[in-house]
Amino acid sequence: MSQVHIEFESFRKIFGQNIRKIRKEKGYTQETFAFALDSSPKYIGCLERGEKNPSLPFTYKIAKILNTTVEKLFVETMHQ
Repeated sequence: MSQVHIEFESFRKIFGQNIRKIRKEKGYTQETFAFALDSSPKYIGCLERGEKNPSLPFTYKIAKILNTTVEKLFVETMHQ
């Protein structure tokens, strides 16, 4: 596995962890969050586990619904 691939996998995991953390802070279940995004709870679970790559427009929609910025969804924090 290349270094770039390993780094991307880590990046995707951070993104998913941030979505889960903020979603829970905002009081959304996976089901209610998926409904707000016009998506499925299964897809949200895949995102939160770092298994899927959302499109940029979908990432923007996630940020708007969570009342955050796209940038904050990709920043690693010390309190994961």
